Amino acid sequence: MKELTNILKKYVTIFVNEYGDYLSREELEILKEINYDDAIKEEDINYPFGEISLGRICLSSISDELMNNLKNMPNYNTKRSLLHNKNLSSYLKYMCDNGYQKEDYYGDILMYFVFRLVIKNPSSFINGLINQEIKFLSIKYSLRMASLYPREEAVISKITPFLGIDTTRRILFMDRPTAFKYINDKHGYRFAFFVDEIENLINEEFNNNIKDEYQGYQGFLDYADDYDHISYGDVYNHILDFEVENNLIN
Repeated sequence: MKELTNILKKYVTIFVNEYGDYLSREELEILKEINYDDAIKEEDINYPFGEISLGRICLSSISDELMNNLKNMPNYNTKRSLLHNKNLSSYLKYMCDNGYQKEDYYGDILMYFVFRLVIKNPSSFINGLINQEIKFLSIKYSLRMASLYPREEAVISKITPFLGIDTTRRILFMDRPTAFKYINDKHGYRFAFFVDEIENLINEEFNNNIKDEYQGYQGFLDYADDYDHISYGDVYNHILDFEVENNLIN
């Protein structure tokens, strides 16, 4: 875990440099007080990626079973695909093609959990905002980071032009009522109500498709399959209606 701990230190520094102005004093203290000797653990978690528990990043021990199964696939380590995952199935293919070890997988998803250290229990909508920022960071700093919520990020990319990147970054670190008030004060009630509706629709479709837990390697595959069936068709239709009604189509 030493190499992963060094990556975590690097990512926390990047995170504070990029988002420090958006964070509260308490959130900055959380990052400042990280005990790096005990910050990352592997645990049996019935969810594919991991979770935050007692201020620590708990990564799912499913990775051992996942990597062993990848090594048995015929295209393992053929170096054929690029990391540009629009869904989780394409990310599994990338891991297989590029001969992933456990530490590679953990490194790819680690920045998401840096966000989660200060963002507690994010909704699917907020995960889309996180994913948008991870995509930005991976490009700016030439770092390999996986898109854990690419479908949500695709939706967020449609509404960011209405609000501006500064607004989407600010509401990322706000609770929902505070975010509604902020958008209402800055952009007006129709935008605040629209974003609130979009959040409801995203959360509803995600929750209707994703189970509460997924166990083991087969669980990872089931999660990827369930996730890849999410379309957000109603969400995109609602965004289009809003664009038409408010003359936002160029």
